Amino acid sequence: MKEQHDLWLPAGIGRRQLLLGAGTATVLVACGSDDSSSGATTPTTGATTAETTGATTADTTGATTAETTATTVAAAGQKGGTLRVGVVGSTNDLMDGQYIVARADQARMVTGWEPIANYDDDFNIAFNNSLAEEIEAKAPDLFVVRLKQGIEFHNAKTVGAEDLIYSFNRLIDPALGIAPALSEFLDANSFKALDDRTVEISLLKPSVAFLNGMADYGANIVPVDYARFDGDPTTQIGTGAFKLKSFTPGSESVHVRHENYWGTSFLDEVQIIDFSDQSALVNALTSGDIDVAIDIPYAQAGAIESNGDLVLLESAAGNWQTITMRVDVAPFDDVRVRQAMRLIVNREEMVQRVLSGHGRIGNDMYGVLDGSYPKDFAQREQDIDTAKQLLKDAGQENLEIELFAPDDTAGLPEYATAFAEQAKAAGINVTATVHDLSLIHISEPTRPY
Repeated sequence: MKEQHDLWLPAGIGRRQLLLGAGTATVLVACGSDDSSSGATTPTTGATTAETTGATTADTTGATTAETTATTVAAAGQKGGTLRVGVVGSTNDLMDGQYIVARADQARMVTGWEPIANYDDDFNIAFNNSLAEEIEAKAPDLFVVRLKQGIEFHNAKTVGAEDLIYSFNRLIDPALGIAPALSEFLDANSFKALDDRTVEISLLKPSVAFLNGMADYGANIVPVDYARFDGDPTTQIGTGAFKLKSFTPGSESVHVRHENYWGTSFLDEVQIIDFSDQSALVNALTSGDIDVAIDIPYAQAGAIESNGDLVLLESAAGNWQTITMRVDVAPFDDVRVRQAMRLIVNREEMVQRVLSGHGRIGNDMYGVLDGSYPKDFAQREQDIDTAKQLLKDAGQENLEIELFAPDDTAGLPEYATAFAEQAKAAGINVTATVHDLSLIHISEPTRPY
């Protein structure tokens, strides 16, 4: 009997802000006069990864489109108007100022909440679009965060040191399971308020990545006693440019202007509208039912570019699409099996088939925008013979694998199918399964992978 093993293609959740980023240059997403063309901010999205990644294809496209004439959008530089944003979502959609599962959750998060720090265009830590005024790294295990002065939450409360401490404690709360890895570095005794907007953070052990973690899209500051959406929109309090008016999971959310926003905002309202799949999303865009669509299928990029009524927004980003292997169980606890998986992939074929040419070849390592990314790292190429030998040495010939992918992220279903076909050459039988996220119940606090 052949043994079957599972892999998971995680949804493409980004480290950087999606469509409606935070700060001063954010809410003018699709603006222009009624008789002139209008655009939208370019999304910069990535993907989650695990301890060991398999065949990786770096993606350079935001694949987001906007109508050239938005129906109710204000003229450039003038306040007013409504932006209708389309996403693939389901009744499993949630709203939490620090946690997401799917792309729709992320789009809603960035409308209302903002992180401690942010990245600039060169992927360096910055503070122009975030809540900290400065972060001082006094030692590898000691940081001091000073918040900007006078920033208000949606309920008019001023953001202070107690909110920052509460936000960190919520991230490491084992009952919520939001960021369990942080518990290796922080506990309830790690924080000391130095004044009403300054907090000293003592890590349990040194971390070279802690500063970067404070620029993560989920490292947002929420007010003391904040809790996840449970039916009452008035409880969803953040500092972002928009505050929640209503939210029906699987249908839509409505976000209205935060009048005391510390940055610059233009739109009166943002509607984030769910669609069951990418086909319905594209149909809504072309028919004028929405102004902006997130995650257009790569195969449709050419058709969109040729449509004079639409604008395709594409950016060279640090995205990657990855196959995640569970390294603590057989057969992926054997390094030879993991090496074989990486050698199976024809990466150039992946870029053409999965991304329709809108991408570049990856190399099993995330972080292409990071200053420490190795520029001299040898490019891994497809080598079926070596992959076969590694599998034979590991006693895993004729391996059977089930590869799961969610349906809410452009490219991932195609990625799973392409990998399954390429794996046949190495004698591996891969069953590619695409999950309809609307039919899956995510038990908290478990992650979807």
